[in-house]
Amino acid sequence: MYAALLPQFMDPQAGPAWAQLLQLGGVQIIVGLAVNALIMLGAARLSGFLASRPRVMTAQRYAAGGLLGIFALRTAFTPHPGRSLTPRRPPPPRPRTIINAVNAPPPGQRQPPHH
Repeated sequence: MYAALLPQFMDPQAGPAWAQLLQLGGVQIIVGLAVNALIMLGAARLSGFLASRPRVMTAQRYAAGGLLGIFALRTAFTPHPGRSLTPRRPPPPRPRTIINAVNAPPPGQRQPPHH
Protein backbone atom coordinates (compact mmCIF):
# COMPACT_ATOMS: atom_id res chain seq x y z
CA MET A 1 0.00 0.00 0.00
CA TYR A 2 2.72 2.44 0.91
CA ALA A 3 4.56 2.10 -2.39
CA ALA A 4 1.34 2.70 -4.35
CA LEU A 5 -0.28 5.52 -2.38
CA LEU A 6 2.31 7.52 -0.50
CA PRO A 7 4.59 8.68 -3.37
CA GLN A 8 1.87 11.06 -4.60
CA PHE A 9 2.17 12.98 -1.31
CA MET A 10 5.96 13.31 -1.45
CA ASP A 11 7.78 16.52 -2.33
CA PRO A 12 11.23 16.23 -3.96
CA GLN A 13 12.36 19.49 -2.28
CA ALA A 14 11.26 18.35 1.22
CA GLY A 15 14.18 16.02 1.84
CA PRO A 16 15.10 12.38 1.28
CA ALA A 17 12.36 10.10 0.00
CA TRP A 18 12.93 7.47 2.71
CA ALA A 19 12.40 10.07 5.48
CA GLN A 20 9.19 11.31 3.89
CA LEU A 21 7.92 7.74 3.44
CA LEU A 22 8.78 6.95 7.05
CA GLN A 23 6.94 10.04 8.28
CA LEU A 24 3.86 9.51 6.09
CA GLY A 25 3.75 5.81 6.99
CA GLY A 26 4.01 6.66 10.69
CA VAL A 27 1.12 9.12 10.42
CA GLN A 28 -0.99 6.50 8.66
CA ILE A 29 -0.22 3.91 11.36
CA ILE A 30 -1.09 6.34 14.16
CA VAL A 31 -4.37 7.33 12.50
CA GLY A 32 -5.20 3.66 11.83
CA LEU A 33 -4.54 2.73 15.47
CA ALA A 34 -6.73 5.60 16.70
CA VAL A 35 -9.63 4.68 14.38
CA ASN A 36 -9.41 0.99 15.28
CA ALA A 37 -9.30 1.85 19.01
CA LEU A 38 -12.45 3.95 18.66
CA ILE A 39 -14.20 1.11 16.81
CA MET A 40 -13.12 -1.33 19.52
CA LEU A 41 -14.35 0.93 22.34
CA GLY A 42 -17.65 1.53 20.56
CA ALA A 43 -18.15 -2.20 20.01
CA ALA A 44 -17.41 -2.91 23.70
CA ARG A 45 -19.92 -0.30 24.78
CA LEU A 46 -22.56 -1.60 22.36
CA SER A 47 -21.90 -5.14 23.57
CA GLY A 48 -22.50 -4.07 27.17
CA PHE A 49 -25.71 -2.29 26.16
CA LEU A 50 -27.02 -5.34 24.28
CA ALA A 51 -26.01 -7.77 27.05
CA SER A 52 -28.02 -5.82 29.63
CA ARG A 53 -31.14 -5.69 27.43
CA PRO A 54 -32.22 -9.15 26.22
CA ARG A 55 -35.17 -7.80 24.19
CA VAL A 56 -32.93 -5.45 22.23
CA MET A 57 -30.47 -8.32 21.68
CA THR A 58 -33.29 -10.54 20.38
CA ALA A 59 -34.56 -7.77 18.07
CA GLN A 60 -31.03 -7.22 16.78
CA ARG A 61 -30.62 -10.92 16.06
CA TYR A 62 -33.94 -11.08 14.18
CA ALA A 63 -33.09 -7.94 12.21
CA ALA A 64 -29.65 -9.27 11.25
CA GLY A 65 -31.07 -12.70 10.38
CA GLY A 66 -33.85 -11.14 8.30
CA LEU A 67 -31.38 -8.98 6.42
CA LEU A 68 -29.17 -12.00 5.67
CA GLY A 69 -32.28 -13.89 4.54
CA ILE A 70 -33.19 -11.08 2.15
CA PHE A 71 -29.67 -11.13 0.71
CA ALA A 72 -29.86 -14.93 0.34
CA LEU A 73 -33.21 -14.75 -1.49
CA ARG A 74 -31.96 -12.00 -3.76
CA THR A 75 -28.88 -14.06 -4.56
CA ALA A 76 -30.96 -17.22 -5.16
CA PHE A 77 -33.37 -15.50 -7.53
CA THR A 78 -30.92 -13.42 -9.52
CA PRO A 79 -31.22 -14.74 -13.09
CA HIS A 80 -27.50 -14.74 -13.93
CA PRO A 81 -24.39 -14.47 -11.79
CA GLY A 82 -23.17 -10.92 -11.68
CA ARG A 83 -26.45 -9.42 -12.87
CA SER A 84 -28.87 -7.40 -10.83
CA LEU A 85 -32.64 -7.98 -10.59
CA THR A 86 -33.23 -4.49 -11.96
CA PRO A 87 -33.09 -4.34 -15.76
CA ARG A 88 -30.35 -2.29 -17.32
CA ARG A 89 -30.64 -0.24 -20.44
CA PRO A 90 -28.53 -1.53 -23.32
CA PRO A 91 -25.44 0.54 -24.03
CA PRO A 92 -25.74 3.10 -26.80
CA PRO A 93 -24.50 1.95 -30.20
CA ARG A 94 -20.85 2.59 -30.85
CA PRO A 95 -20.14 5.13 -33.56
CA ARG A 96 -18.66 3.70 -36.72
CA THR A 97 -15.11 4.98 -36.68
CA ILE A 98 -12.27 3.80 -38.85
CA ILE A 99 -10.98 1.50 -36.08
CA ASN A 100 -14.42 0.02 -35.39
CA ALA A 101 -15.30 -0.26 -39.08
CA VAL A 102 -12.34 -2.57 -39.76
CA ASN A 103 -13.65 -5.30 -37.44
CA ALA A 104 -17.35 -4.51 -37.72
CA PRO A 105 -19.68 -6.52 -39.97
CA PRO A 106 -21.27 -4.72 -42.92
CA PRO A 107 -24.43 -2.72 -42.11
CA GLY A 108 -27.47 -4.97 -41.81
CA GLN A 109 -25.55 -8.05 -40.61
CA ARG A 110 -25.38 -9.13 -36.99
CA GLN A 111 -22.08 -9.74 -35.28
CA PRO A 112 -21.67 -13.33 -33.97
CA PRO A 113 -21.86 -13.65 -30.17
CA HIS A 114 -18.59 -13.85 -28.25
CA HIS A 115 -18.14 -16.89 -26.00
